[in-house]
Amino acid sequence: MELESSNEQRFDDDDEAAAEQLRTSVVNSFQTLLSDLATIVANRVQPKDANIPAFDIITTPAILQQRALDLLRVPLKPSNA
Repeated sequence: MELESSNEQRFDDDDEAAAEQLRTSVVNSFQTLLSDLATIVANRVQPKDANIPAFDIITTPAILQQRALDLLRVPLKPSNA
């Protein structure tokens, strides 16, 4: 496999598994992974009924995001949990 100057990757036709893995890879760098993880947010919900306390809803992580969080052993939980 050789890299082109335009960052386009070429694949060796004999190494189909490696080529497929690179084609389907979403994360290109640690920075893109961090950018992707930054899309996970917590939103505070204040119900109209004053008897119901406010609560947080956290974005459901995508598969790749959840895998990264699992590897880092970072649980997602609301701050009021």
